[in-house]
Amino acid sequence: MNNIKSARHSVFFLLLGLFIILQSGCATTKQAIPMTPEQSEQLKSRLGTIAVVSASFDPKVEFQTPAKGALAGAGAGAGATLEAGKGSSGEGALLGILLAPVGAVAGAVMADSAEDVNKREAIIKKAITELKTQETIRDRLLKTVQEKTKFQFAIAEGHGPVIDGELPDYRNLKEKGIATVHEITVKQFGLRGEGKINPDLSLYMILQARLVNLTNNAELFKNTFTCEGERHKFTEWAANDALLFKQEFERCYQNLSENMMRDIYILNNIK
Repeated sequence: MNNIKSARHSVFFLLLGLFIILQSGCATTKQAIPMTPEQSEQLKSRLGTIAVVSASFDPKVEFQTPAKGALAGAGAGAGATLEAGKGSSGEGALLGILLAPVGAVAGAVMADSAEDVNKREAIIKKAITELKTQETIRDRLLKTVQEKTKFQFAIAEGHGPVIDGELPDYRNLKEKGIATVHEITVKQFGLRGEGKINPDLSLYMILQARLVNLTNNAELFKNTFTCEGERHKFTEWAANDALLFKQEFERCYQNLSENMMRDIYILNNIK
């Protein structure tokens, strides 16, 4: 049974390695190389029991909305027309000025009412208040690594940064049998896009992951991970009680967890 499990583990690493190489293409100068099963066992022994901790502060939220009403739409339309003329020749800049009133009319016509935009904004903000971003990404990572790696993990409640930029001292966790801490901090998330009248917006999330050795509180790994999905209109993000918004969060949680697992526990990136 152990031989079969070991063989499956080796095949998993081989297939994952081929996938990463194919995904990296010709654009990278440094090829990502997965650890061998032997290297993985050595790292497992070195890291010991790994406590997964998350920050306890609320991430920064960037929340772009469409223009609210005809007046705001007119201003956005005129501004966009003038912006398009900047950096052009004198004739182009003059044309931008002349067409600004046209842009204003178009913006006023295209903009949704302030009431409609405010209702959609309230729906999405309500969904945000229900999120437990820091805890959820921690739990998703834990589930992912426990299912797909042989490393030993645990959750350490009540630890992790309480303000952005804090570097906690985790050495008191040694008495609980913890040798390493995997710290996750969601820095920022929100909706962003180009344009001001009725922009196409994408949900994005930025987090920082650190791996800390409790023997000397030394940092073994640190990197920033970003998830950003497809763009949709603000109306779509708010529809059905912000269903798409919630689904995209779930996709980002899984995407970021898989990327952290790959970079820390599959590839040989640890100091």
